[in-house]
Amino acid sequence: MLNADIRLPLLAAQREIWFAEQQLGHGNSVYQVGEYLDLRGTFDAQLFEAALRAVVADLDTVHSRFHQESGTDDGTVGQTVDKSRSWTLRMVDLAGAADPQAEAEAWMTAELNRPTDLASGALFHFALLRLGPERHLWYQNYHHIAMDAHGAALVSRRVAEVYTALCEGRDPGPSPFSSLRELADEDAAYRDSPEFHRDRAFWLDQLDSRRPEPSPLIGRTRGGTADFRRATRWLSEDAFEAVRETARTGRVPWPVVVMAAAALHVQRLTGEEKVLLAFPRPTAPESQSAS
Repeated sequence: MLNADIRLPLLAAQREIWFAEQQLGHGNSVYQVGEYLDLRGTFDAQLFEAALRAVVADLDTVHSRFHQESGTDDGTVGQTVDKSRSWTLRMVDLAGAADPQAEAEAWMTAELNRPTDLASGALFHFALLRLGPERHLWYQNYHHIAMDAHGAALVSRRVAEVYTALCEGRDPGPSPFSSLRELADEDAAYRDSPEFHRDRAFWLDQLDSRRPEPSPLIGRTRGGTADFRRATRWLSEDAFEAVRETARTGRVPWPVVVMAAAALHVQRLTGEEKVLLAFPRPTAPESQSAS
């Protein structure tokens, strides 16, 4: 646990989210991220909560408190880690509902639309929704300043590891997650390195005179809203295997192929010669952080 008197700077990705949310104003839920895992079969809720609490205790970023640095007028924001606050794993029993799945999704959507106060609010919420004797949904909700999708996947994997170890009566081993201090030091070291200046020079050159203007697919949108629309389509096994084969041929991860396809789709819809896409970046190294 970090000493509450030790103040650390925001990581690069955290700063972007902080200032973007200040522009949107309080009361928005744009940067709330959530997911659920469908847990089927014999399940020990008490051991699961013990595993979850053990993992959360090792995560610095979800315990951050943000504050304006005193004596500054340039918008400088710092953070401290406060693990003293209690939190609850909510238990929701929907097994008696006419449609437990629909009830669960409605409940989770309502929770996801609740805004977070970055100055004093909790940056994470968990719930265990019981849909039947051998079916539970584990709901995770984070503010994006504390967690991204990749980090959430690492948390889920670690909870599964600890839960399995507890079930088998063995030690789960040391936590794989870095402290916030280590992440801040890595962030600062990169920005002071020759690599950072090379990267910066490269992208300034790429985006200076050759950067295309963004070509939106829809008209101007409001600054923030909790009313999202999404459409889902599933790839067939053959189609997904074609994506993976293309990735193997190009010697890249398969998500790169999907991003390239998205760029081509936008280019065809807009008719522009070049298109500019923006993608979120991890807030910490993949190998050791859940931030």
